[in-house]
Amino acid sequence: MLATKEFTFDCAHRLPNHEGLCKNIHGHTYKVEVTVSGGLQGEGPEDGMIVDFKRLKVICNKLFNQYDHAYVSSIKDTEVNAFMQKMHFKLVIFPGSPTAERMAKAFYNVLQEWTKDEKFCIAEVKVWETPTSYSTYNESI
Repeated sequence: MLATKEFTFDCAHRLPNHEGLCKNIHGHTYKVEVTVSGGLQGEGPEDGMIVDFKRLKVICNKLFNQYDHAYVSSIKDTEVNAFMQKMHFKLVIFPGSPTAERMAKAFYNVLQEWTKDEKFCIAEVKVWETPTSYSTYNESI
């Protein structure tokens, strides 16, 4: 059984090595779909559920609130990072260029770690960068 919850947040980034406009700082309203898998609970407050959506929201927002209204930057983009830190802007340092593909994988890995002791598991994370473009990371990739 699968269940999916959607989240949105706004943040800015740039892709320093991109040959087009994405090399410039720009922002997106990201939509993230987190899909969990597991069996239905047979008793208690989550009877008939994989996980209560409200509980999943609390877990996921702990991660996504770090990104909301932040500048997400590659660790290699040292000059921009130094400026952002000097100005005390909200900054998330990413291990590589902050593409939708890398964000999907990073979100999946963090959420998988945070839920490793739960009765459900993170099956898939889909990151929508625009209304028509998204990347997916799941346990079979």
